[in-house]
Amino acid sequence: MSYKEIVQRFHDEVLNERKYENTSEFVSPQFVFCSNNSPASEGMESFRKYMSVFQDGFPDLTFETLHMAEEGDVVYLYWKGSGNNTASLMGMPPTNKYVEIQGISLFELDQGKIKMNRVVFNTVDMFQQLGVNPPQL
Repeated sequence: MSYKEIVQRFHDEVLNERKYENTSEFVSPQFVFCSNNSPASEGMESFRKYMSVFQDGFPDLTFETLHMAEEGDVVYLYWKGSGNNTASLMGMPPTNKYVEIQGISLFELDQGKIKMNRVVFNTVDMFQQLGVNPPQL
């Protein structure tokens, strides 16, 4: 399986199907994740907790791959996330608004497993689409 296929599987199974429990086949036990300028967190459980903020607030949240490139042990993924804010998000009541954002993920792999995932997306744009001020994080 190519590294691009592994990353696409991560996107499909973990982000879209929310299957966090069966990732050891393609995610390293030393998996590290960081988003925007937040501190890095280790392990799939911490990643699941991070994603639950968005997946709970946008129960129909899905991610679409717009472009992917592989260079050595690194895969770059340009994606679009979209969904309806029908539940509480970061302590704010639902707005019932549809949001569509784009971002870039950089995946580092080692021996066929994802060891690092760095994500950058425009949080201000997301809150503007919701019509609310960003919470103090």
